Amino acid sequence: MSSCETDNTIDINECDVINLTPHTVNVYTSNPPCGCKQPDFVFPRGMIIARCKERRESIGCITITSTRDSKRQKITIPISNVVYEEILSFPPPIPKTIYIVSQIVAQQCSDRKDVFFPGSQLFDKDGNVIGCLGLSRAR
Repeated sequence: MSSCETDNTIDINECDVINLTPHTVNVYTSNPPCGCKQPDFVFPRGMIIARCKERRESIGCITITSTRDSKRQKITIPISNVVYEEILSFPPPIPKTIYIVSQIVAQQCSDRKDVFFPGSQLFDKDGNVIGCLGLSRAR
């Protein structure tokens, strides 16, 4: 357990938070009514982005009929399974530091207690994502 963590509580004032996603992460501690509240914490995107190497396995295709410009046409769309492999550009644990990563990256290193991903998405009245409700851990 890092020195900023006690049981399930992390004192953010005692820790560095490093955002390894390609987006600014706006964290809310409660669900704001109609998105009119400012986020409680804002974590700018990092210089390093943690990603998982992926391997695609073709499993066939689906054919759909589409109408475009008043013309019906058949379109074949390839489909594949995706297997996520090792994490690319991911730092080792550092005392008093937690990381915000994508959910896919978090699932690949669910044994690490210093890794979190954005919680449930929050939307404004127009349906735009404004941030997340808390942070989550993969299990």
